Amino acid sequence: MLAKQKVLEELQTLTENGSWVSAEDIAKVLGISRQNVSHYCNQLHNEREIQRKPGRPVLWKTIQKSTQYRNLNIRQKSLGPFEQIIGHDGSLHEVILKCISAIEYPGGLNILLQGPSGVGKSFIAHKIFDYARVQKVVREDAPFMVLNCADYADNPELLSAALFGYKQGAFTGAVKNQSGLLESADGGYLFLDEVHRLSSENQEKLFLFMDSGRFRPIGDNSKWQHAKVRFIFATTEDINKFFLDTFTRRIEVSVKLPAFFERPMNERLALIQSFFVDEAQNLHRDIKVSGQAIAVLAGARSTGNVGQIRGKIKLACADVFSQTNSTTLFVGEGAISSDFKISSIDPENEIEPLLIRWQASKVMAVKATPNLLILSNLVDHVLRRTPANRLGTLAQQVIKQLRIQMPLSEIQRSWSKAYIKRWQKIVVRKYGVTQAQLLGVPIGEVAVQNIQAPDQTTKALKIFGNQFPRSMYIASRYINSLDGVTQTAKAFLKLLIAITLSDFVQEHMPLNGLLIAHGEHTASSIQAVVNQLCGNYIFEAIDMPIESGVEQIIQRVRQFINNEVQSNGLVLLVDMGSLNQLYTQLKNDLKGELLVIDNVTTAVALDIGLKMQSHVAFDRIAEDAQTNYRINIQYFEGFAQKSNIIISCMSGLGISKQLSQIFSKYFNGSNLDIFTPDYRTVRKLIDQNNEDYFKKTKLVITTSALPHTFSIPNINIYDILNPKGSSRLEKLLENEITQGQFHELMQELVRFFSLEGIADRLNFLNPKMVISEVETVVSKYENIYKLDLSGTVKLNLYMHIALMMERLFIARTETDDEGVRELQSEVAEFFLVSHSIFQPMEIKYGFKVNDYELSLLYEILGPYIRK
Repeated sequence: MLAKQKVLEELQTLTENGSWVSAEDIAKVLGISRQNVSHYCNQLHNEREIQRKPGRPVLWKTIQKSTQYRNLNIRQKSLGPFEQIIGHDGSLHEVILKCISAIEYPGGLNILLQGPSGVGKSFIAHKIFDYARVQKVVREDAPFMVLNCADYADNPELLSAALFGYKQGAFTGAVKNQSGLLESADGGYLFLDEVHRLSSENQEKLFLFMDSGRFRPIGDNSKWQHAKVRFIFATTEDINKFFLDTFTRRIEVSVKLPAFFERPMNERLALIQSFFVDEAQNLHRDIKVSGQAIAVLAGARSTGNVGQIRGKIKLACADVFSQTNSTTLFVGEGAISSDFKISSIDPENEIEPLLIRWQASKVMAVKATPNLLILSNLVDHVLRRTPANRLGTLAQQVIKQLRIQMPLSEIQRSWSKAYIKRWQKIVVRKYGVTQAQLLGVPIGEVAVQNIQAPDQTTKALKIFGNQFPRSMYIASRYINSLDGVTQTAKAFLKLLIAITLSDFVQEHMPLNGLLIAHGEHTASSIQAVVNQLCGNYIFEAIDMPIESGVEQIIQRVRQFINNEVQSNGLVLLVDMGSLNQLYTQLKNDLKGELLVIDNVTTAVALDIGLKMQSHVAFDRIAEDAQTNYRINIQYFEGFAQKSNIIISCMSGLGISKQLSQIFSKYFNGSNLDIFTPDYRTVRKLIDQNNEDYFKKTKLVITTSALPHTFSIPNINIYDILNPKGSSRLEKLLENEITQGQFHELMQELVRFFSLEGIADRLNFLNPKMVISEVETVVSKYENIYKLDLSGTVKLNLYMHIALMMERLFIARTETDDEGVRELQSEVAEFFLVSHSIFQPMEIKYGFKVNDYELSLLYEILGPYIRK
């Protein structure tokens, strides 16, 4: 909806001078694909918001307001019988003006009514005739003849006879002369419904009559007859598929009637109320309609349109009437058949019941167009850059005048309460603009009306949106949550609401905030609490499906950045995901700084939100977050800002952290930081980044070999115990610790990696039994593969397998939901051998050595097996 609105707004700007533009022109300005622009333009064309000029390329422009509105005098002109039509001053106004032009043209113009079944084509046709009589363009007793061409679809000769008449003996059964409809309609109107069923031959005969006023009855080849007939045609089909060009050229006026769900909400509600009033008067009973029943009817995307809605109401009332003697009939949601698709309306039980009195007068059309001068005056002041406080006063006056000029019907008032509740839910609670709470009632009552935007509203929206982007953003979120508001009505309402909100919304925020969490309401719940406590819009929130990964999160954040971010920086709070991946892939989408924080909580979000609201500097917010919370953050390029070493053991974070504690003793007072990410994270960071990412990293200590292409100094922790490895480590750390400190460090590492050290790390299993089991496993591998493993490799295996056993023993009731990296087929034998080796241990301890664990084990043993 947001993208389509942007296409419409840009098209309005590009075509203000009346020129036509292509989808390519719009795509270049908006920076989106031409295919997407074409898709939205076709939708807008179907909604009669824009015009289309066929050709290559297809060209588009908006319906100019000068054409749409003509001028105030035409708007205020009496429409006579047409005023009985709900929507005569709204969605059907242009249709009616075209029909009036056709009626009042000297001699009349032929009219084609297009639209799906049930939209009211027959009803409009009768009103055309009524208006012609009132305006005396036809005589008072002029005929109005009707023919449904579908009744003769299988017999074009019989249809021809019905139209033109016939002479006695013209065909079997023609026992006397018979006048046709053309003769009967002389001086009046002939309404041909389902005209697409007219055969080509009959179309040719008919356009000859439309040209000359002459026709011959069937069987009479000698004498022409004359008649003066005005035509109204109706069809549900595309005229280009069924009609001859010569026939369509004789139809000067063609109008398309909207489907029920395309009508603005005030008209849908008026139609529904009107039908219930009809039933109340027919049954002599009051009728109470539940809010849910109204919502179902108002949201119907019915192929039968208005006609089917009326039928549903009639059937529901008849069923209830037959089952009760009560003076008040209750029509609930269950009484309304739900065999039609429901649109996006989600009333959440917000609609109040409606009581229809059977003595009530017939509901007429609800006024949909106020005095355009008061709307245009506000737009003009925005264009003149009138100060915001003055605009706010003018907006309040406009709202007051709209409520006076456009009083609500009972059903509209009921529906407006749903819009009022939406205001409380979205503006007050979600975005925290608590000071605007009282505006919900007048805004909700205005929003339920179909207020058409005056000229230059789009231009005013851009001007005001640039000055007050956060107010405009909240206004858009509220307006887009309302079903049944047309695009042109949304334009002015958005401007009106943004102006009223600008008095309360904190606009000059140096940073934007965004919360993303998995779950239906996780992020939005935190957002509502923080925004309300801050009393303003600080954070937007995106609730992600549980199964969403980092790529989906990045996509949603990019949408937010590209469409909404108006500040120099973004604070992104997430509940999970790779901080590095989020930071590196999003940083270039922003002009300013990016701070990414994970494991977000309400308390953390509130603290950061208050600092953002107080304009605390970005660096201060980032440093405080890193210091004060037990969470991970990222707000700079690279792995770390300070010199560091990375310790990452394949056997688990616990070992890495214990090694970190040992090393930290000897780096006390040094500027060297020690990080202990898990092994998978290290491998991902190496795979996803170039070495500049690790430019501050002095050394990486692991328990397995890193890729040969990774040139940052790295060493296997077990190699340190060998003389060559010890010398290398000493050289790498010579500027960080003294020679004496290094010797002490080495002695402590030897103690840590002794068998007793392994036993000290087992918390649940019996160390002696586990060490015995491990020795057996390692011995089997050596025997099967004829290996002679060094002490360092054995020590690595002892540590890894022992801790693997305890890890699997603790989690033996859990399943491994991590996917295993794809391995080459050459290791299939290793997996089979390993399963056999570990089977006695699995039975004894009640756990399963899964494929992922075996893949890790293969990384240790694989190089020696391949040799």
